[in-house]
Amino acid sequence: MLPIRTQIKRYETGGSQPSLDVLKKIAIALNISADALLFDKDERGPDDELRLQFETVSQFNEQEKLIAQEVLRLDS
Repeated sequence: MLPIRTQIKRYETGGSQPSLDVLKKIAIALNISADALLFDKDERGPDDELRLQFETVSQFNEQEKLIAQEVLRLDS
């Protein structure tokens, strides 16, 4: 097994890619999500305003969700 510094250097230079298990362990050790390791800030997921809207809609009851879906269909 390679010393950890050597292996990390290989990851950084593109000489090697970590397995999913290793990515998970790194994310846990750094107390961040695997997404934070893999993607730039704006590269993944909706922006903050849209995320807030998704959260709001997810709290709707079933009837309200159906209405929101219908409104979205009218705009497309």
